[in-house]
Amino acid sequence: MHARRLAVLAVGALCGLALLPPAAASAAFAPLGGFGSYGSGAGQFTGTGGLAIAASGSIYQAGYGDNRIAVYSPQGGFLFAFGDEVAPSGADVCDTASGCQEGNESGNAGGLDQPEAVALDAAGNVFVADYGNNRVSVFSAAGEFLFAFGKDVNESDGSDVCDAASGCDPGAESSLAGGFDNPSGVAVAGGAVFVADSGNARISVFSLAGGFLYAFGKEVKPGGGDVCTEISGCQSGEAGEAAGELDSPADVASVPGGLLAIAENRNRRVAVFTEGGSFVRGLGAGVNVSNGSGVCTTASGCREGPPGAGAGTLGSPVHLTFDRAGGVYVGDTELERVSQFDLGTGFVRAFGAGVVDGAAAFQVCTAICAAGLPLTIAGATPNPYGLAVAGDGTVLVAEEGEAEKGSFARIERFGDLPAPPLPDPPAAPSNKFRFGKLKLNEKAGTATLTITVPGAGSAVLKGNGIKKVKRTAKKAGKLKLPVKLKGKAKEKLLEQGRSAVSAKVTFTPKGGKALTKQKRMTLKKRL
Repeated sequence: MHARRLAVLAVGALCGLALLPPAAASAAFAPLGGFGSYGSGAGQFTGTGGLAIAASGSIYQAGYGDNRIAVYSPQGGFLFAFGDEVAPSGADVCDTASGCQEGNESGNAGGLDQPEAVALDAAGNVFVADYGNNRVSVFSAAGEFLFAFGKDVNESDGSDVCDAASGCDPGAESSLAGGFDNPSGVAVAGGAVFVADSGNARISVFSLAGGFLYAFGKEVKPGGGDVCTEISGCQSGEAGEAAGELDSPADVASVPGGLLAIAENRNRRVAVFTEGGSFVRGLGAGVNVSNGSGVCTTASGCREGPPGAGAGTLGSPVHLTFDRAGGVYVGDTELERVSQFDLGTGFVRAFGAGVVDGAAAFQVCTAICAAGLPLTIAGATPNPYGLAVAGDGTVLVAEEGEAEKGSFARIERFGDLPAPPLPDPPAAPSNKFRFGKLKLNEKAGTATLTITVPGAGSAVLKGNGIKKVKRTAKKAGKLKLPVKLKGKAKEKLLEQGRSAVSAKVTFTPKGGKALTKQKRMTLKKRL
């Protein structure tokens, strides 16, 4: 394990292995669950590297401590792992049925030695930054070794590309064109492979077949120049904090707009370059020389980010990824949190346990931030070495560390909680009323119409030849409506002793919609 990891894992003991519910203060963005555990079996890991998401949604994880690559379903179910003799039978691909073990720390064809990062091309091929072997190893999506590239990796002729037929060696630790000194990050974009060469303070660029194209970093060209080729020759970049200088570039990610985001571990910042190697800007608290802001350019001057834990500060950025909107997420192993930046405007927010006020709960900070806590509760991000954004926009964070009950490892998912369902609208009060009996008073020539109403409301009876009447009901039950004739209908009743009329009854429930029904009736009077 290299010194950077040893220093980070020495930070305090972890506690509370059980996943706890997210704190109410986490608002909409919250931990959504996780998978994986500590160990060397199927679906376990002892030390993690970077993550990558395939077009199918499958999750690829570089197993730094296991010398293998693990593959999970989009939901987090373990599918298989690959590396030199990862199956107890000696096979180079293992699954739950076969059982899994740590891969051999090997420089052979298909072997891995502390793989730090993983990236996928459009065909699904898997590119692995093989830190201990000073090379990039390439596998099919199913884990079959295809080839590797790096200085002198070919066992047969000493050239810079090898496969199973030629045999492979570890790459030579070299600052020459195509050489590596501890490659720790890899990205694939536009038909090219970009490798963060931490020891050489530069980004090296290759074809998808492993042919060296160019490298960029401060003074990587002998005699002066920030871009070098095989023809010009290459050397280690000049490590520094000025604009365009790189100091221990730990990871690289291709971001929208043909740009590259680079996690500068020792400069405590994110550097943004074009794919051709031109410096665009730096991001991180206090990196601007002119005004101390969190975004710097060549014109303003750049410097390393200051120590501390405030908003936008980076302690030890080791891995990064991006979302479709161009947001960059940075795993910070010193501050035990994940910080999000906008490529143009800088810091957006950070999340982890206690990042607002030190409480032992998941929190999100924007303006006032604290270091995260090295806990294992849901939402804590101890040593976030791997990051990826899934197709649904959720953020995956690979975490590891030491806990009171033993070593700890998991991959945790973060995202917006589903919006609570809207409450059902209150049911409209019923207006369904029923007609009852019509009781005649033949002595007076009047009648009483009884209706049954479903609740509180008002009833109106009216019609041609009928005196209008209104009655109010305070609750469900029977309501009596008096019927009295007028005009020609009354004259007919007095002359003939009977008169037929048509009444309209309207019931309007309290807070509801009116319903009108017609009722034909004949009133009688003794003459």
